[in-house]
Amino acid sequence: MANQNLYSASQENNQSAEIKKTPNIRTMGSDVSAYAKAKNLSRVSIAAEELKRTSAIPETISEQNDSSRRATKIIIAALGALAMIAVIAATGVYFYYRILPKPKFEETKPAITVYFSSEKLETITLAPEDILALKLIASSQTPEPDNTIKRIAVLFANNEETQTPISAKNFFRLLRIPAPALIAGDEDIMPFFYYQGGVARAGFLIPVRDENLALQTMISWEASIQKDLSPLFLQELPETASASFEDKIFKNINYRFLKLSQTKDFGIGYFLFPAKHYLVITTSEASLQSVIARLFEAK
Repeated sequence: MANQNLYSASQENNQSAEIKKTPNIRTMGSDVSAYAKAKNLSRVSIAAEELKRTSAIPETISEQNDSSRRATKIIIAALGALAMIAVIAATGVYFYYRILPKPKFEETKPAITVYFSSEKLETITLAPEDILALKLIASSQTPEPDNTIKRIAVLFANNEETQTPISAKNFFRLLRIPAPALIAGDEDIMPFFYYQGGVARAGFLIPVRDENLALQTMISWEASIQKDLSPLFLQELPETASASFEDKIFKNINYRFLKLSQTKDFGIGYFLFPAKHYLVITTSEASLQSVIARLFEAK
């Protein structure tokens, strides 16, 4: 009996020792109890504080969403502003090139050779639809003092807004004058008017390469020259059709002249200026002699 009691006492001592050796295990309940004891809070207070903590989380999420929306609005506004700037720039370019008049640049005048002096200069610019004969007639009707020579610069208006001096070939072609090929070439031509008694007489100068060949060509052309050069008569009709050319001299220059009127200085005359190899054809004798004098002055 005594031994049994000793065994029971020993077991109890062992159990109490094991209990002491076993560490305390933490649970949510124990933590809450410990926190409540430390803060002296009731279970209701703990629940209220927990609700506050959990309700603060959506507010944080809401603030993050508001920041994201503001950033999106800023990006959209910036893109809209860029699009508006692009539209304004495109509209400006369209108005500049399509609607507003283009600035006019200073035109470079083509170089035209001047073979002798003149008191006047008139430029006739030909568009594709213009008729050169009508332009010359209109120019000749402008009154000028006697013995005045008005040089005519005939230019072609090109599509590139440039102007090109007319060649002898195009001059005769536009006037429908069937001039010999030796004369109607790609050389320059200098048309002019000579004024006397309130009337303009037409003439022109052409450089030639071979003086002797040019003289032979002109003599051969005499048979039809009166009819062929009629566009240069400026609507004046000859009084006679049976006259012939006469040889004459002025300042040691030989020229030939055909009178087409018995009362007026009206006809066809031509000469070759040997010093410069120029061929000059006029429709009055006074204009022919005036050009000879000016060519000597220009030497």
